[in-house]
Amino acid sequence: MKYLDFIEQDEVTHKYRLGWRLFELGNCVDTLNLLKKKSRPYLEELCEKAKETVHLAVLRDGDVLYVDKIMGSHKMTMITSVELRLPSHVGSLGKCLLAFLPEGELDGIIRSTKLRKFTEYTITDPKKLKEVLRKVRTNGFAIDNEEVEIGLTCVGVPIMDGSHKVVATISISGPKARMHRDMMLQYTRIALETAGKISYALGLRDRPTGRVDGRRLF
Repeated sequence: MKYLDFIEQDEVTHKYRLGWRLFELGNCVDTLNLLKKKSRPYLEELCEKAKETVHLAVLRDGDVLYVDKIMGSHKMTMITSVELRLPSHVGSLGKCLLAFLPEGELDGIIRSTKLRKFTEYTITDPKKLKEVLRKVRTNGFAIDNEEVEIGLTCVGVPIMDGSHKVVATISISGPKARMHRDMMLQYTRIALETAGKISYALGLRDRPTGRVDGRRLF
């Protein structure tokens, strides 16, 4: 624990005290709790509108960490859980979180991460991934078209705080059979609206309203 900075040892008394790492983790928990509290009413509203499963996620150590989930009303839905971790190069949540990182931080994650293949549609080429992320930054949303699991489609939208930093992302997920192109246009619009409300609750005051171009969805 001393090696990992969870505890520190006084050089004179040789007694132990709590280390900076525990303080840092405590701050992370407080931040996540605040994010979940601020987001929950809007996630419930989004789930009611979409009837599909919605998620809230953040970036942790280069991975996507699921921090909240509301199940859709359909019998067939996505099997996930809160505290699930997935590599950030797959899915709409991960692409939203990566797309708005500083270039150096993004390059570091890509270099240190094995871009594992989940399906035939998973992006495993770093150059192609960065091209897709540039489109996500331009469009303001990301699409997962069977990248994590065959038959599963998601749309993800970033959430910003008062400093315009992307701190989280939300998604609507469901079977491709239900989430066809026309429905994806609707889901993307309501996801953008919801992300705007959450961002406002986190202090953002001048985020432009996203416009959805159907040609950009896939």
